[in-house]
Amino acid sequence: MKNKNLTIDNLRVLMALVVVLIHCALVIQHKNLIQFILVEGFGRTAVPFFFIISGFYLEGTISKGNILQWLLKIMRMYIIWSLIYLPFQINLIDALLAWDFRRISFSMIPFNLFFGYWQLWFLPAIMIGAVLIKSLSHCHTGKLLKISICVFMISCTSWYLSIHDIISIHNPVFLRNGLFFGFPLMMVGFLLSRENCILHTANFLTSGYALLFASLLIVLEACVNFYTSNAFHDFTFSSAIFSVSLVVFAIRKPKFIPVKINGSVISTYIYMAHVGFYLFLSHFTGDFFILFFEVSMLSMIAVILIVYIGGKSNGNPPIFNRADK
Repeated sequence: MKNKNLTIDNLRVLMALVVVLIHCALVIQHKNLIQFILVEGFGRTAVPFFFIISGFYLEGTISKGNILQWLLKIMRMYIIWSLIYLPFQINLIDALLAWDFRRISFSMIPFNLFFGYWQLWFLPAIMIGAVLIKSLSHCHTGKLLKISICVFMISCTSWYLSIHDIISIHNPVFLRNGLFFGFPLMMVGFLLSRENCILHTANFLTSGYALLFASLLIVLEACVNFYTSNAFHDFTFSSAIFSVSLVVFAIRKPKFIPVKINGSVISTYIYMAHVGFYLFLSHFTGDFFILFFEVSMLSMIAVILIVYIGGKSNGNPPIFNRADK
């Protein structure tokens, strides 16, 4: 069991709110340069951060032989949250708001179940990533690091080629999944945990200079993207560099943010719950700031209610299990 890391716990909550920001920013039809840098630049560091942290804590799970129990826990969580979002998946909410039940459709259920509906894609992605890491965990660290870098580079390059219509990728989920997105980033976190000696030699990564350098790369890449494509970017090269730097910094400085919170639980349920609030409230407001405030507040209230009900429930049902994102 890893010692409690207050910096990681606090960053988890911050990054969960960044995910909320990214989704709420979908109501902004035309982003200016500053908005683009914040959303499509720094905002895109949240999911890579969660993947790396997942891999970091997964190493302990694998070393103890608990990978099967971990996978079953994530699977239960995925099934339950998929059922919670079923009314949105079949367009029932839209049908009720428009009072037009012809909008109800079950056609996307198989696709959503396999790839994940909205934010739920993260859960099958970390399961796939975990299985791949377990199967390769016997390999040498250098080889695994090279594989993870190559996979991410190929995925990110393919994303850019698709954006610029050089290759055709019919749906983002064909790249944004456990194989091409989750696995390489989780592997980095896994190796950071397994080869702890790496952290003692990574003086540059643990300094503020690494984060400053990575931030400059984010701004540069976002500016290039703004003037060349102005599209949404699930993959960016700089987001991975920044996230690795941030995680290493947090690992080496566990009390840099000395606020004691249960970051795993809070971030998990903000991440899981916020999309429902967004999909409902976006029918009534197109103002980003109002929407972000409302969705964030309602998500926090949902967290409090879930944790309270979970504490009062006997047997601790699966929905209240924590997932180490």
